Amino acid sequence: ELPGGPGAAQRVAVAADGPVAVGPSGDVFAAWRSGPDGWRRAGGFGVAGPGVPSVVGLTAAGARLVAVTANGADHGLWISVDSGDSWQAMAMPAAVAHRGDTAVAVASDGDRLLLVADDAEVPRAWSVGLAGIDR
Repeated sequence: ELPGGPGAAQRVAVAADGPVAVGPSGDVFAAWRSGPDGWRRAGGFGVAGPGVPSVVGLTAAGARLVAVTANGADHGLWISVDSGDSWQAMAMPAAVAHRGDTAVAVASDGDRLLLVADDAEVPRAWSVGLAGIDR
């Protein structure tokens, strides 16, 4: 059982301070950090929405974490600059509904972020540097 109430760890990435898991927890998304005393609840973000909420992607990008969520209606993009303690919404380059025929994925290479999306009409990819995004 995860600390801080019911939740499901769906993705894990290694941040600067160690492993961070993210997933739905009640009506929000949550992050849990692993430390010397085990897992602890870190920050929460977003709203889980009306359908089946999920975290479909998580990557460590330099000192940051970037998560892609699906809230039952659409996909969202989130960034944490403090290993999951706090999260800020980022604008998706294009809207992608959350349906069975759509997908969004995220990966990183250092401070470069790669976002790939398929809205069931056109697949797209974006690459962007994250330097300065937390300023």
